[in-house]
Amino acid sequence: MPLALVTIGTTRFLGLLEAADALAKSNPDWQFRFQTGPTDFVPSTGDHFEFSKAIEEEYGRADLVISHAGAGTLFKLATLGKPSITVPNLERADHHQLELAEYFHEQGYCLLAPTPADLSSSFDAAQTFQATAFREAAFDAQAFRSQFEITDQLRVHILATEGGHLAQAQLLAKKLREDGHSGDIRIFTDGEAAGTLSEWVRPLPHFSGKELSPLARIIPLLRSNFSREARALISNAASADVLIVLGAGGCIPAAMLGRMRGLKLIVLESRSRVRNRSLTYRMLAPLTANRVRQYPQKGSRCFGVLF
Repeated sequence: MPLALVTIGTTRFLGLLEAADALAKSNPDWQFRFQTGPTDFVPSTGDHFEFSKAIEEEYGRADLVISHAGAGTLFKLATLGKPSITVPNLERADHHQLELAEYFHEQGYCLLAPTPADLSSSFDAAQTFQATAFREAAFDAQAFRSQFEITDQLRVHILATEGGHLAQAQLLAKKLREDGHSGDIRIFTDGEAAGTLSEWVRPLPHFSGKELSPLARIIPLLRSNFSREARALISNAASADVLIVLGAGGCIPAAMLGRMRGLKLIVLESRSRVRNRSLTYRMLAPLTANRVRQYPQKGSRCFGVLF
């Protein structure tokens, strides 16, 4: 019996879980397995798990993957050549998954169900779908170092939020070392930087609820990440020459602090942004001309895609 894996990553996406559960009921000749993430959802058919450290093994066992449109998931599935249906998570405050899902669909790497309601028709098409072979846009570390004058003796700190951004940071560090960079390269995440400055920053009121704008909901995140990241940046800025920011809005306060302390600031746009610029990119743009987009665009710097 063929196996379909349903995965939503680390963010709630109840609409996809419910639609996939209904799909499983109407397709008894398929076995379904659900990764339910931070929800209390229990499928009516098929087994389930919350998270897995061996998610690639889950991909390997599946004949078809039905997933959200997170960058890490899409790039991995395309690299594996795994038949998949991607459903962008429009329950998020931002809708950046839609543009990445459309891009991957246009390239033939996956099928696209624009909403969970479209999953059934996409599932029918998946029976005969053949994914296009994924072509890696290898990141050119030598050109990257040359463009931004990152010489061997410079000490590099890479600032990233958790999840897919952290995976990108680790790959970037690996690419720089492979290119021969012998200077210190360190990666900081928001979680690792938690500590002493939390009492310095007066907590802002807690915002929540769909009635608030996306920007209002980002404010608590900025406050939280400021208190977390400031400690790592302030205590280690003296030992760094270059700060590469690669991540979500939580990196903004630390990037500003690094710029004020005189570090060379490089903003590397998220691999999930194919066409539109992220809020992080736009907010940090006035601070530095050292900005990189990861997809070929007219008038933009592109050194390949980190995935």
